[in-house]
Amino acid sequence: MTGLLMKDLLNLKRTLLGMLGLMAIYGVVFSALMGDASSFLSSMLTVIFITVTVSSFSYDALVRWDRYALSLPVSRRDLVASKYLLAVVLAAVGAIAAFAMGVIMGLFHHDLVLEELGLSTVISVGGGLLIVAILLPLIFKFGVEKSRLMLIGVVLIPLGLVYLLKWLQIPLPDFSILMTQAWLAPLAGLLFLGLSYFISVAIFQRKEL
Repeated sequence: MTGLLMKDLLNLKRTLLGMLGLMAIYGVVFSALMGDASSFLSSMLTVIFITVTVSSFSYDALVRWDRYALSLPVSRRDLVASKYLLAVVLAAVGAIAAFAMGVIMGLFHHDLVLEELGLSTVISVGGGLLIVAILLPLIFKFGVEKSRLMLIGVVLIPLGLVYLLKWLQIPLPDFSILMTQAWLAPLAGLLFLGLSYFISVAIFQRKEL
């Protein structure tokens, strides 16, 4: 399992380093144009980090990794588990990096609010894990290329539902109440990720390679 995870991290090394560079550039640009936007930026970058998991499938498809891996003492369940473990690792790395950048931006603008920054980070971790939990079974079922288009739907459908509720004048939950429960977002994301894992295993066990 560790070997499979290291393989993905090494394949994504350039991508992750590039993202860290982009984080620094975005931080400078946002500071210059919008002032302190640390909470928004940290949330966005955390979600992006988590969804990089999808890129690992592209590398695997390019070299037909699954067929080769199954000729080794590796089970299909191991291959699926490694992708979910990768998502959790990227969630942790993305959250730490984005939070650190948010702190730096907040200190630079002399208006650092750690509670707000922390809440936005944990909410984005939960949201990112939920997106991946929905997307990974689709990738195992339909492949990475088709699932890239589905990613747009996964992100836009919840936003569309929120706007529909507003248009229908259906009251949304009180924002202040939601914020008090925001720390549960990563746990909820992990719960959905666990359910998603069993779905992906069932799909991949029946898939012909």
